[in-house]
Amino acid sequence: MLQHASEVSECSATCLRSLKISSSILLLTGDVHCCLITNNCVWHTYAIYIKSSVLPTRMIYAINASGGSISQHQFTYNILVLSFSVIFLSLCTALNILLVFIIFRLTKKQVNVLFVAALGFANTVASIASIFTHVNKFLISLKTGSTTLTIGQCILHNPHIIFTIISQDLNMHTLLALSLERMTSLCKPSWHNAAFTRRKVLSVLLIFICIVCVKVVCILNDVIRRSEIEVDRSCTFFLVFSPAICRMLMFSYMVVIYFTALVYFSTCAVVRFKKRNMATELRSMQLYREASLTRSFGLVLFFLIILQALPLTAILIDRGKTLPAEFTNYTRTIRDIAWLVIPVIYFYSHPDINEQLVKRFPILKAFFSHKQKTAESAVYIGDKSDTKKKPSS
Repeated sequence: MLQHASEVSECSATCLRSLKISSSILLLTGDVHCCLITNNCVWHTYAIYIKSSVLPTRMIYAINASGGSISQHQFTYNILVLSFSVIFLSLCTALNILLVFIIFRLTKKQVNVLFVAALGFANTVASIASIFTHVNKFLISLKTGSTTLTIGQCILHNPHIIFTIISQDLNMHTLLALSLERMTSLCKPSWHNAAFTRRKVLSVLLIFICIVCVKVVCILNDVIRRSEIEVDRSCTFFLVFSPAICRMLMFSYMVVIYFTALVYFSTCAVVRFKKRNMATELRSMQLYREASLTRSFGLVLFFLIILQALPLTAILIDRGKTLPAEFTNYTRTIRDIAWLVIPVIYFYSHPDINEQLVKRFPILKAFFSHKQKTAESAVYIGDKSDTKKKPSS
């Protein structure tokens, strides 16, 4: 920026002030030479803004390490990355809202889809929180002034951090409930009919919400206790919360996810055994439908383990010793992919959701035609209240 100081000094005071205003005011000054220099230096002005707010932790929208300044190309690239992130996460939000809408439009809501609706709601909250996270990162890189904030100010300026925790907790508890529902449905249908009625499922979801609220209260208590501590204004998860809280949140998530995976694999073993010992054709059709529901849940669980649980496990084990700082940014980026994958899996592989989706959007009928033919021979094992009211022929 120093090499342009002599050029900028030739500008009038009005033109210098216009560096911080709009280009339209520059045209009103009549100083063409100054306007040309201003257009030439505007990117260096952005470099001053960003250089004054260099963060101690590396960010996705980072300043290049060579000179601490940002070029026009780099700034344009950051804008494109931000735009892509917002568009992608907006698509995730729309798909998850559509998933919840499709489920609530089902004429017969089986207990399985109630958990899927809760999962879609949690993913919607997570997607919206991720949008605010990406926008906040970009704005931080352009701000001037103090580079620190108190933890209390971080929470007030970035409430999406709390919503991310809420969605993650609701997500993991719902996955565990889905896994247990699949296990009882395939192993002990009588237990499934007794334990997984609509009223009991809604009660379980209410319990999950209460658990999440208690955890949030504990977290906020920790934040209030440390509210006057100054941290970097990036206000990341590891800066805002104490190490004990961070480990507790990550460890609880991993334990629940891995236990859910253990229950799922046990269920798969039971399904394989029962397929070899089928007694009747009716039971074969029943197991076929249940297996399709279990398969869709298995795909969701697989992607969550790959995209979220394994990276968090690596961070928790490493504790910042060998993993580079960029690894945490990468984990936050690939985590967002799960919010798109989950609704797509259920749209394609869940028979009831798939059928309702085709009814709402007939244009998709050709794409899902083979799925509709396969689903015709399916028989549901579940809450008897779902089949009590049948239309008279």
